[in-house]
Parts: sequence; C-alpha cells; structure tokens
Amino acid sequence: MRAVPINSGLSGITGLRGYAVLIVIFYHLDLLRIDNGYIGVDLFFVVSGFVITRKIYFESLDKSFSLKNFWIGRIKRLVPSLALVILVTTFFSLALINGNDLETLADSIAALFLINSNTYFFSNLDYFTQTDLFPILHTWSLGVEDQFYLLFPLVFLFFTRKSISDSKKIAYFILLASLSLIFSISYRQIFSSFIFYLLPGRLWELLLGVISFLLVKYINLPKYLSYLSYILFISIVFAVIYFPVTAIYPSKLSLWVCLLTALILMTLEKGQRNCLLSNPITILLGSSSYAIYLWHYPIISIVNWKYPNYQGYLSEILLVLTSILLGLLTTRYLENPVRYSEKSKVTRQIYFTSTSIFLICIISLNIVANSQMKHKTTMQEVANFSKFDYSKMMRKSTCFVEANEEFSEFPGSCYPKNTKGQSYFIMGDSHAASLSYGLRHEGLNLGQFTYSGCPPFTGVNQLGALYRPYCKDVNEAAFTAISTLKPTGVILLANWILYPWFDEAALLRDSVLRIHKLSPKTKVIVIGGLPQWKPDLPNLLVRQQTYPDLNAMLLNHQHTELALKDNQLSLVAEGSDAKFISVQRYLCRNSKCYVYSKTPGGVLQPMSWDYGHLGPAGSIKIADYLIKNLTR
Repeated sequence: MRAVPINSGLSGITGLRGYAVLIVIFYHLDLLRIDNGYIGVDLFFVVSGFVITRKIYFESLDKSFSLKNFWIGRIKRLVPSLALVILVTTFFSLALINGNDLETLADSIAALFLINSNTYFFSNLDYFTQTDLFPILHTWSLGVEDQFYLLFPLVFLFFTRKSISDSKKIAYFILLASLSLIFSISYRQIFSSFIFYLLPGRLWELLLGVISFLLVKYINLPKYLSYLSYILFISIVFAVIYFPVTAIYPSKLSLWVCLLTALILMTLEKGQRNCLLSNPITILLGSSSYAIYLWHYPIISIVNWKYPNYQGYLSEILLVLTSILLGLLTTRYLENPVRYSEKSKVTRQIYFTSTSIFLICIISLNIVANSQMKHKTTMQEVANFSKFDYSKMMRKSTCFVEANEEFSEFPGSCYPKNTKGQSYFIMGDSHAASLSYGLRHEGLNLGQFTYSGCPPFTGVNQLGALYRPYCKDVNEAAFTAISTLKPTGVILLANWILYPWFDEAALLRDSVLRIHKLSPKTKVIVIGGLPQWKPDLPNLLVRQQTYPDLNAMLLNHQHTELALKDNQLSLVAEGSDAKFISVQRYLCRNSKCYVYSKTPGGVLQPMSWDYGHLGPAGSIKIADYLIKNLTR
C-alpha cells in the first residue's frame, strides 16, 4: 500500500488547525475580545473536507482505498479521546451538577454515541438558552463531520468506480456546494438553528475543502506569488478581528474566511512554506487540536457550574493552558498510540471500551439524577418550567415579532382597546414582551410593539452581533402610533446590557425626546433591566435545591452590570424628563433577588422561565409594582 504523498505544506495545514482551535477557545472564554472566534469551527470544516479528500484521492489512485479501513481509521482517530473526555466530564458532573441537568447531559451523551449530537442540540436548544452550561455542546460539530465522513466516501467511491473525471467531480461538487450555500443564505432567518447545527447548512463549507483539493492540480503558482499564503493568512486574521460581529450564519465573514482558507490550503498543497503556520508551536497545537477542542468546553462549563461568577484574565488564561495541556497529554499518550497501532485487536478493544464508557456514563447520570431529586414531583415541575411555552403570553407573531419572522405592520389587537381613556404603550425587545402580560393582566389599557433583540432605539437595525432587519420598522410603527393616538404613557424596556456596541444613553435619550416631540403630554417610563440568571432560573433552582418559597433568594448573575446600567438609565431619564423605575431595587437585596412569585391561582412559580424573561407570575408581580409607581 502506497502512503499518501507528504509535502511541506501539510505542516502548514496542521498549523492552521492550531490557530483555529485557539480562536475558538478565546471566543468561548471571551478572551482578548475575539468576538468572531466562532469562525474557527467554519475553518475546521473546510480543512476537514480538504484533508479527507486528499486521503481518499491518493489511496484511490493506487486502489488501496476501502470504506472499511477508512471508517476504522476514523474510529481509531476520534473515539478514544472522546471517550476519555466523556468519562472525566461525567465524573465531575456527578459531583457538581444536579437533577435535570444530569439527565440532559445523559441524553446528549447518548446522542453523541449515535453520531447525532448536532441534531440533539438543534432540537433542544432554543434562542434564549444559556449555552455555556452544556458540557458537551461543542460536539455538535463532531456530529456534522461524522455524518459527512459516513456519506462523502460513498459518493467519492461511486464517482471513482464510474470513472468520472476530476473535472466533472469538481462540477458536481460545486453544484452541490452552491445549493447548500443558497439554501443556507435563503433560509438563515427562518431556520437559523437548522442551518447552524445540521449538515445541509454546513455542507458547502466541507465541500469547499473538497473542491479546493481537486482544483490544485489545475493551478500553477508563479514564483512572484510565493508569499501568497502569508497574504491570505493575514487576511483571515484581519477579518476575524475587524469584521462586524454578527450572529447570523452564514455571514459575509464566514463566506470570506472559508474562501481564504480554501485558497491557503491550495497554496500549501502546491508546496509553499509559511513560517506563520509551519512553526514548532503551531504544529504542536495543530497536531493536538482535536483533543484540545474536546477538552476546552467541558472545562469551561464545569468551572461555570462551580464558580458562576469567575472572571479575570488570569482565570481565563489558566483555563486555556489547562485545555492545551490536557489536549497535548491525551494526544501523546492515548490518541497517537491507538491511532498508529498495527494490532488487529485494537479496533475491537476500542468498540468494547468506548461503548462501555458511554453506557456507564449514561446510566450513572440517570441513576444519580433520579436519586438526587428530593421532592421530585415539585422540583420536576420547577425544572419543566424551563420549557414554558411563551407564545400566548408574549403574543408571539402578532405583537411580539420573533427574530426569524417577517414584519409589515402590527394588527389592531396590538393597540389599546380604548383610545379615549387612559392608555399606555410598551416598546422594546423580548424582555418588554414578557412584562406586557402582567401589565395587561393588572388592567392596564396597553398597546404592545415588541421585537426580539430590538431595543426601543430610533433608526437602528444593526446592533453589533444582532441584525434585526425590521427593528427600525417596528419602532417606527410605534412612534407613528404615539403621534396619532397620544397615549397617556409609553413604557420602554429592553435587556439593556445586551447592546454594548452603541452609545445606549444617547440612543435612549433620542427616543425619549422624540416621544415628547410627537406627543408632548405623554409620560415616558424607562424600566431598568430584569434580573438575570446563570443557568436559566428553573434549572438553577433545581441545582441549588431551592424549593418554592416566596422568601427564597438567589445570586443575581448580572447584578453588578445591571446596577451600573440602572444608574446610567436613571441619569438619562432624569435629563430628558422621563420617569425611571428600577426592577432591581424592588426584587433584589445585596446581589440576591427573589426567585418565586404566586400565580393568580396561588401556585408558586419561578420568576423567569429562562435566563431572564418573566414567567406569568413574575410578570404580574413586577407589573403590580410598576402600576403603583405610575400613579405616584
């Protein structure tokens, strides 16, 4: 059997992986403010498509390729390190995590074992979920790659046996990649999670790597382009640092970085050297990038469970170094010995050992989860509140526009029922929508104009990482209604700390002054930020075993930041003739906030159903307080 040809460019590809894993870790730790660091995963996909095609292509040339050997190679490469990380993650999770979260971890491990982790997280994570507390969330990308590894060799082998030329292969793969990209761009607003997590939305990135390898032999690089790989790599670094932050996928950034990565891979395959990529440090990191990637997220997640308010560069650098060290050790003493072993029994041992580890972890997590649940019925009801259907309460798709929905105008039901008496409007994002329920319940004659991720700022659509194409239109509809109906008051509320990319004080002041100009007699009421929790409040209550009690209080995760923002909002309100009401001062004492409230039926219910959006009882409690303040 002939070995796959080795050239100097392969060390550069390894180094590129080293950079990719570093920027992903920095992004997850919010270290050095690399807000576009998630793009490292996109880079990994392009590299994977290139490397796998290279392997299959050369082995097919000398007819040494077989599907069985290919898949065995993938198992020997991926499974041992993964099994070890799962085992250690389970051990620490059993000590630190309680009840419902252990069951969730067990389910996600089962999905991972079935090469389905991306589908599991697509089905179980919604827009508002605090994702840094899912220890193996990052394995969604392994699900995408593993599914590709199952399907792509079959397609390539079919093309080879049908003697389809490389040029035709390129044409077919370009067509397939184009369809995937067009689909992803066309439906990224409507099916954002589907596009992000599942193979159809990521296929174009993997196929871009495939295409770039197949194109290499048709390209000749003149000598004066010998430094092209440097230019391309520096362009990627520039893009990651300076491109506008966006939560949309695919974005201009992902398109640009994936294209540049494909071009770099081609230059490296042609033999160009790049000391930025081919140096001992990046090669060391790149050769262990898989294990480092596996370790980093469970470490971050477990530390978040144990110390939810840890912060500081020293702590974050320590987590980075710990991830790298464990990755290097895992690669040196587990991954490489197994991967390059010639023993025939190794594969069977991997099957048996890894299957046993996965089953033991799943079973033990479920057993401990059930045994920990004292007052199981009560606490299970609390945990289940994290799955609360907010659609009716927040008036989804009518007076509350979701991020993936289109908007033309608000229906008549969103306006106050009686425009001749006292009436109020509420403007803002999803936090405002969650409060609107309580205000209506308490009898306020209310109009609601709310849009997910859209604060009540005039003239803004792009809010840093949040692109909301109808934000300006939604707010303009509210301003038009204010001008026409002259309500008694306008209530402004948002998750104020979510929008740090702008001068919020100036934007809020402009909105308040505009309302005064449109309707001079209308009062403007600015509401301070709602308490926020990490993880979501129901699961935090289960983890802390905080049973329903009106006097129960827990640490407000964002108390300091919210308090500072309250002070800023108060000054804006005071300087623009508006009234400011602080929710923090009402609900919180010394960084701790009340966590339960009574429904009209007398049932105790968590104040929020996720990290900060009010549930029915919480909305009514705060609304009652606000209405009393409105009359003062």
